[in-house]
Amino acid sequence: MHRLIALWSHPEDPEGFERHYNNTHMELVSKLPGLVAASSAKIANSDHYRLATLDFESMEALGGAMSSESGKAVAQDSSELEKKYGTKLTILTAELDHSI
Repeated sequence: MHRLIALWSHPEDPEGFERHYNNTHMELVSKLPGLVAASSAKIANSDHYRLATLDFESMEALGGAMSSESGKAVAQDSSELEKKYGTKLTILTAELDHSI
């Protein structure tokens, strides 16, 4: 299993960011081909504001999803969130090797 981890910094307009993120961005994420699971959470006591995890069966599936039309729409919307709400997105990928 491979995971994309999205870390968002604190936005200048949290209410506007939340509206857009929950009503538009996560809807786009839900359309990614090959997406096995996704979760999102606000982070307490951190330099980061929000975390999202997107799980795929393989790195190839993750790459395919992000290069698809849906993936391009997610990337474009991520850029819009950064510009419109003054936040910064950091993306990490990981291969899951343990779960309990």
